[in-house]
Amino acid sequence: MTDIIILFCTSVLGYLVGQSWESTQVRKEILYSNLLQFCQKFSANVSTKKLVLHQFLQEFFCDASYEFALYSRHFVDGAPCKKKLLSKIEYQYAKRFFDGLNAATHQELVAHLDYYCDYFENTLNAVRADNKSKGRLGQKLGLLCGVIVGLVLI
Repeated sequence: MTDIIILFCTSVLGYLVGQSWESTQVRKEILYSNLLQFCQKFSANVSTKKLVLHQFLQEFFCDASYEFALYSRHFVDGAPCKKKLLSKIEYQYAKRFFDGLNAATHQELVAHLDYYCDYFENTLNAVRADNKSKGRLGQKLGLLCGVIVGLVLI
């Protein structure tokens, strides 16, 4: 009887670990979606409303994800960010994006926004394709690893 309980507990634990990994990938997709939307809307703002960055961010936070708010506050205001959702290269791109929003001239800002709109769109498409191709792989691998650990413990 204890063997069944051990096998069940390790299987559930493995499944939950796999689900946690999958939710990280989904949050990364949402973050890139928010970055692309922010870039597109801020580009339109530069041409029309002309709100300053902090005012625009406050308006955008209403519709944005928690991760976007966390990272943008980190890059703009220097707030601490302990989330490790982005790789080092992705982090550097996001940092350069927010640093470049203080461009000196209108043409530099428009060029900066155009470049990063393309970058975020391409990255979002890549993350979506990666998530779609992997499907429920995290949960399945987690469950399988949990079963293997359970069998080893028995």
